[in-house]
Amino acid sequence: MFSLTKFAFRNSCLFILLLGFVIAMGLYQYANFPSQEDPTFTVREAVVTAFYPGMSAERVENLITRRLEEKIREIPEVEYIKASSKTDLSVIHVNVYDKYYDLQPIWNQLRNKMDEVKSELPTGTRGPVVNDDFGDVAIASLALTANGFNLTEMYDTAVDIRRELYTVDGVKRVTLYGAQEEVIVLSYSNAKLAEYGLSPQLLIASLKQANTILPGGKVEIFGRQIIIEPSGNFTSEDEIRNVQIAVPGNTQPVYLRDIVEVEREYIDPAKMMAFHMGEPAIILGVSMVEGENILDVGADLDKAMQAIEQDLPIGYNLEWATFQSELVENTIKDFSGNLYQTLGIVLIVVIFFLGSRTGLIVGLGVPLTMLLALLIMNMLGIALQRVSIAALIISLGLLVDNGIVVAEDIKRRICEGLSHEEAAIASGNSLVLPLLTSSLTTILAFVPLILADHRAGEYLYSIAQVVTITLLSSWFLATTVTPLMCAKFIKVDAKESAEENNYDTRFYVIYRRFLDWVLAHRAVFLIAMIVAMLVSAQLLKAVPKQFFPASDRAQFTIYLDMGRGGSINLTEEKVQLLDAWLLDQSINPEVTNVVSYVGEGGPRFYLSLSPFDPDPHRAFVLVDLTAFKHVEGFMQRTREFILHNIPEANADVKTLSMGPTEVGVIMLRIVGPDPYMLYDLAQNVKTDLQKIPGTMSIEDDWGNKTLGVHIEVDQTQANRSNISPSDVALSLNAFYTGSEITDYREQDKIIPIILRGEQSERTTIDRLRTVNVFSQTTGESVPLLQVAEFVPDWKLSHLLRRNFEHTITVSARNPDMYATQLAGELTPYLDAMVLPPGYRLEWGGELEDAAKAQKALFSNLPLCLFLGFILLVWQFNSFKRPLIVVLTIPLLIIGGALGLLIMNATLGFVALLGFLSLGGILINNGIVLIDRMDQELAEGKAVKEAVIQASLKRFRPIMMTTLTTVLGLLPLILFGGEMWYGMASVIAYGLAVGTVLTLGVVPALYTLFIKD
Repeated sequence: MFSLTKFAFRNSCLFILLLGFVIAMGLYQYANFPSQEDPTFTVREAVVTAFYPGMSAERVENLITRRLEEKIREIPEVEYIKASSKTDLSVIHVNVYDKYYDLQPIWNQLRNKMDEVKSELPTGTRGPVVNDDFGDVAIASLALTANGFNLTEMYDTAVDIRRELYTVDGVKRVTLYGAQEEVIVLSYSNAKLAEYGLSPQLLIASLKQANTILPGGKVEIFGRQIIIEPSGNFTSEDEIRNVQIAVPGNTQPVYLRDIVEVEREYIDPAKMMAFHMGEPAIILGVSMVEGENILDVGADLDKAMQAIEQDLPIGYNLEWATFQSELVENTIKDFSGNLYQTLGIVLIVVIFFLGSRTGLIVGLGVPLTMLLALLIMNMLGIALQRVSIAALIISLGLLVDNGIVVAEDIKRRICEGLSHEEAAIASGNSLVLPLLTSSLTTILAFVPLILADHRAGEYLYSIAQVVTITLLSSWFLATTVTPLMCAKFIKVDAKESAEENNYDTRFYVIYRRFLDWVLAHRAVFLIAMIVAMLVSAQLLKAVPKQFFPASDRAQFTIYLDMGRGGSINLTEEKVQLLDAWLLDQSINPEVTNVVSYVGEGGPRFYLSLSPFDPDPHRAFVLVDLTAFKHVEGFMQRTREFILHNIPEANADVKTLSMGPTEVGVIMLRIVGPDPYMLYDLAQNVKTDLQKIPGTMSIEDDWGNKTLGVHIEVDQTQANRSNISPSDVALSLNAFYTGSEITDYREQDKIIPIILRGEQSERTTIDRLRTVNVFSQTTGESVPLLQVAEFVPDWKLSHLLRRNFEHTITVSARNPDMYATQLAGELTPYLDAMVLPPGYRLEWGGELEDAAKAQKALFSNLPLCLFLGFILLVWQFNSFKRPLIVVLTIPLLIIGGALGLLIMNATLGFVALLGFLSLGGILINNGIVLIDRMDQELAEGKAVKEAVIQASLKRFRPIMMTTLTTVLGLLPLILFGGEMWYGMASVIAYGLAVGTVLTLGVVPALYTLFIKD
């Protein structure tokens, strides 16, 4: 039979060479390892947008959104569709099932579907446009400000900067935010048009004819082609002003400047704006090519930025608005410090218990395993980030177990009289299978995470990968390198030989008494364990639930909502007021950076943070502070400032969230057919939430009703004047919103030319009555009041559908409660609510994601348990012995529940993963213990004596492994942050308590199942 240990002895020089390679390459790789702050997960979401100027929300939904939804639903990979219909705009978020990773074929299919449906949309619809880069993360954003320069000049400079940034290796895309769109506006007065007997349609036709770009053909002369290019397109603004307009009945030339005002300006109202440190800015969001090292790309970006700054005109300033590279470097540095601390603790404990020689031999296996694991991680493309480094820290306590067991066994065999090489080979041969089985069963505890089809599993995927790599690396080194080193360097003197099997020391005496009592009162002890597990399961229900914790960045966000119908100018005014207060260093010295986006959510600078869809009444503000400790208090100060100084705003001040879902927020979906009934039900839920003390940020995603004016066309009067409803719509839209006539091309710019009413007339509601309506049939005009009546109407201007059903989502948070607790407080009110037939309530957000993630995690757990049981049956060739091991697994609940309660930790997804890994560790202890019992039994001892002797011999290795694991988790508990606090507490307490109980339960069950 092949022996891995004997192979290592026969090829010792080869193994020494491989060790040198692992050390050298491992150290080199670690110094240049790809790094990022957090693990990535795939954002399986694309956005489809269609635009129809002037169309109401209800008409957008019926004529555009529904048709797009029906076509999208034909794609089988789509999990759900969230469709938003508002005035002018249809926005559909398409979400794909978590089990799909290759998204490009799906997005290509989506584009094809949207191309197919275009012919079914109303004439004049722009789009639909598919954005499948919605999940791209901006690793950096640069803010360009310029004192004394207008936005046109800033835009030209920003475009030049973008070109420079594209030359940096690893840069995928550079997107501009806050750049204002230029237009040439032709402002007309109804009275002036009536004076000339013109309609807007005649002006539009004249301008289009004057701005025609058509080829003039080619002439062939002497074998060469000469291209003929006639003039026709506008080459200057004056050329637009001097366009001659054919006026009916007028023989004198009339120019466009005589009829309208021609001005070059920014689009009004603006679509979006950006500010940095209170100054108008253009933000350049930089996304990175997938697979690149963010630290390397960040360093290159920094160099490029410094070079660009030197060439900027005087008055221009370029600064980082966000810079991920610096945050990643700090995060990796902090977690690497935790890793070094854990490594030091493990080495100290091993040397203390095993002595200097044996301790150094076992301890050396730890960094060797780490270096080998880094090599394999790099080959598999696993970056150093928060989760993978935490997995290395967790693995440190687990992987030392193999080395301890092997070294202890070799030392014992030498004391029994074998030579060093014989003892090493014999130990390796006897332990290679048990250690492999125990490693595989521990790995199987993490396999449900690998198989989980959920973003949370994808986010934590590297835990399972790293634990698998480190444990298998540890097993390989423990059965090859450790025996080689023990045979070469271990020394056992006469005193040690005499003490090796001496179990009369204090701890052994205490354990022997405990063991004797357990075996004498086996039934009482096992019943007590069952009761303890049931009590612990009940205690576990009292532990607060939280899916993922909040981020520990020294940042927070402000979402400002001025109410649906609010103009972007009003939103800008309030954001500038807020920025001025935030940047007042005499009041807020903690603030280091403020970047604000008005009318849009800016770039996705943080993976789990999705920017909101463009809306003029909304703004997003990102605030950086000097230290994380200031965040909570400063957020409260910000809430108070907004309450007293911007009371009309609905503001949500909150931190970023780790993991794939925003934490602390409850989301309740109300689903039903009638939008207005849904709106009323949502108001009732919001009223109930206000009754729960401390609850804030209570809002729904439809927003408030807005005031509209319904134009009731009198068909009789309209027919007499040859006015059709389309004439009314076209005239109103042209006057108030404006019609895009044609384009003016200036170098590489394409500037729209828009015809609309004069500013003074467009901003007066009374002017609506006298707006001239032009007949397409006769060319004559009549005042609107002659053919229509005006009915004020409060209507919903934003309608949302989820999977074809109208759905309004109410959200709220409470700083004193977790989402599960707040949901529990709201539940009695929901139970008392009487819903009409056809309406229902659904939990969304964190609660929904947590339930889906847990279902995905535990759905594969039975399979992993079965595979683990097969491994145990294979090793022991028995059913009883694997059953003993399996029956020890529930012991983890006792210590795990105590750990969460004592440490005041939350039971989240990561803590649940801690319970799974704890089960793998306890199985590991059970395997090692039962394997030794079988060996003692094979030597001819009675069952009870074999159990006692095996337990005493495995007592020290098991306790050492437990101690190294528990102490190794201290840096993660103390400094690892809230993300790992619960998981580390579960493993530390669960292992400490579970190991003690395993040392009693396994002997008790063994004597129960195995007879002499």
